[in-house]
Amino acid sequence: METDMTKTTQRPVETQETNRLISSEKVDGTAVYNGEGQHLGAVHHLMIDKFSGHVEYAVMSFGGFLGIGESYHPLP
Repeated sequence: METDMTKTTQRPVETQETNRLISSEKVDGTAVYNGEGQHLGAVHHLMIDKFSGHVEYAVMSFGGFLGIGESYHPLP
C-alpha cells in the first residue's frame, strides 16, 4: 500500500522532499546554533542560483522580538 510518504533509512520522507532534496519551506524558520549550542537565530530564506540550482547562501534572521527589530545577514 503506497502513501504520501516513502521510506528511507528508517525515517519516512514527506512528499516535499526526496533522499537528496528538501523543500525550502521545510528549512525556513529552522533554528541555528553555534558550536557551543547557543541559539544564534533562524533561517529566514535561501538564495538559489537560477542556472545551477545550488543554494548560494542562507539569509539568517538575528535578534528581535515578535518580528520587530530583527536583522538579516547572508551566510554561505
